[in-house]
Amino acid sequence: MKINRFLFAVVFTFSILLFSCRFNDSNNSEPNKESTPTIKLSVNQDQSRTAWPAMNVNIITTYSLTGTLLNASDQTVTSISKTWNSTGTSPAYELMTADELVVSLGTWSFTLLAYVKEGDITLASYSGTTEIEISGGQNSLSFNLKLQQVDVSSGAGSGNLTIKLNFGAANVAKKIKAHLFTENENERTLVAGSTKVLQTADANSDGFIDVTTPSVPYIYSVPDLPAGSYIAQFEFYGDEQMEVLLGSYVEAVNINLLGAVSTITLNKLDSSYAISYYEYILGQTSNSPVAISSNVTNSNPVSYTRHSEFNFEVPVKAGYTFWKWIQIGQNDTAIAITSPAVNGIAKKSIGNRYYCAIFIPEEDAAQIDSVAFTGTAKVGHTLTATAKVGDSDFEGTVEKIVWSAVDAESGEETVIKTVTENCESSDSYIVEPVFAEKTIKVQFVQKYHIQKTGNSITSVASTEG
Repeated sequence: MKINRFLFAVVFTFSILLFSCRFNDSNNSEPNKESTPTIKLSVNQDQSRTAWPAMNVNIITTYSLTGTLLNASDQTVTSISKTWNSTGTSPAYELMTADELVVSLGTWSFTLLAYVKEGDITLASYSGTTEIEISGGQNSLSFNLKLQQVDVSSGAGSGNLTIKLNFGAANVAKKIKAHLFTENENERTLVAGSTKVLQTADANSDGFIDVTTPSVPYIYSVPDLPAGSYIAQFEFYGDEQMEVLLGSYVEAVNINLLGAVSTITLNKLDSSYAISYYEYILGQTSNSPVAISSNVTNSNPVSYTRHSEFNFEVPVKAGYTFWKWIQIGQNDTAIAITSPAVNGIAKKSIGNRYYCAIFIPEEDAAQIDSVAFTGTAKVGHTLTATAKVGDSDFEGTVEKIVWSAVDAESGEETVIKTVTENCESSDSYIVEPVFAEKTIKVQFVQKYHIQKTGNSITSVASTEG
């Protein structure tokens, strides 16, 4: 027997068409078919959500009906049993629906079994039970068949998997990625070649069409899948780069020669929130941040969801050193330099976000690590101090220079002079007699570093040579 492999639903509802039959009144006369109670069966198809072996009424190879009269007394027919098997010319469904079975009046309990067989293998079996009060004439009988068993052993062949995803009131993702896994002792293994980025049936040449509500479902299909149990996993992304996860969904798959099909309707996905980036250069004339420019390399995401969790990458701007990210408001016209640094997005964050990258000119970013003295530390002589970065002079902006003298015995420190205007990386001082034999100390304060770097030298009186 050749199995129809077209994928259909799993759960079935059975009903009976109504006709009329009669018995004659009595006295051994020919029964009146208008009053003789009979039943006649038909099958209504429904679709399952879980991906079970698919079938239609014509690939059921065996239907088997049994019935018992629950309130039997003087009735002629108190039980019934009938089986319909597919033949070389007629499917079991056609034979069953063509039949009409005589029963007795009263309350009956019926059970209908359905099987799909291939040789000695039962690929799938279903059953349903119902009670009905039988009256004269043709009676309708309705069953809700449920899957009882499915053979997913290695001998049950291979079938095609098809899962359709419909979007109800859900936001439609920009990208949908699907995977298929085998599961063995709670360990999942990816099925080779099963990872796909889904597209709608009316997708454009790029393989994806962005629509608010797809007119057709997204289709995930894997052909010739060996019989077995699998897990299908879907990931919904709010961006083309598939970095912003809106949500995920898993579907159980049990497949054999009959294939497997299901339809998933999603009514809710997480919202995607925008991230806007700005830049600000320390020392610029305006205190307003500006949208990050094209000459800044910034690889950070431009959107996120409450599932997102990531640290910001360091942006790159030629001629400048990145200092920190700070969070700002959408309409901020000025930034607060002292705002705390922000490292990234934490899970469960929501809402649109605005971040500003603070840059420092490279010459200002260099850290003064020493101060070099030239000249003579004698009264009346000129002593010059120079801020150094390694072996080179500091080229950045100096905010303040402080000269002081320290008494060697008492440790008392006296400020000699403070320079706050037109500061440069070098400054000079003519040693005064009052500070003879004192330790002369100088400090350079960088404008953009909350840090002081200094050095000291001991002065001597001019009379000491």
